[in-house]
Amino acid sequence: MDILHRTFGDRYLTLQCALAAACVLAVSLLLTPLLARAARRHGVLAAVRPRDVHARPTPLLGGVAVATGFLAGMI
Repeated sequence: MDILHRTFGDRYLTLQCALAAACVLAVSLLLTPLLARAARRHGVLAAVRPRDVHARPTPLLGGVAVATGFLAGMI
């Protein structure tokens, strides 16, 4: 890491934040469709209720993809 700090100087923190944000985005974007498919396959869906906006059952594992992306960015 010392090499990165010497190379980028004061922009090192900005580089770290940008890499963490890119990691969060990439992991979340990759996992969301995979977990949505898995939720549909295994029946982990939010049923349609009269007060809801969605017209068909919605997969419930999207939060897992976002939380996994967040954890990957933190690591």
